Amino acid sequence: MESRVNQHNIIESFQDEDSKQQIAKSLSEPSLCDLLIRWLERTPGLEQEASTFRGATLKQSTPSWQTNSPKWRTSKIRRNGRVSWRRLKQKDTFESLLNEERHNERMQKNERRLSYGAFMGALMVSCYSETPRSTCRISCSRF
Repeated sequence: MESRVNQHNIIESFQDEDSKQQIAKSLSEPSLCDLLIRWLERTPGLEQEASTFRGATLKQSTPSWQTNSPKWRTSKIRRNGRVSWRRLKQKDTFESLLNEERHNERMQKNERRLSYGAFMGALMVSCYSETPRSTCRISCSRF
């Protein structure tokens, strides 16, 4: 983590020792982003539902080019026998989200910050955010 202020170490910019110790402690602790990534990677049900989640939920949101449907082949996207660059870029981005190896390659290039597991956890949380949990219905019905 880069901690420089006006080309000086951030700790040196404080005068009192208490502030310096607090800043040093803060810099040695994991960042909020690191904690969020760890939390998302531990999303309950992600391991058990990995194939089901990717297969069912993502299939619903798959664009027509992913399924090679006739709509994709005959759409206005093709011009003069070529697929537009924007659509190819969109396809590449979408495929890199679903492919763990390609996702990790982009992480190494610093194009992405979340690990593949954290991204899948975030996607799962987003997809199921409005779905009531069965355990909540059971516990709430008792009262």
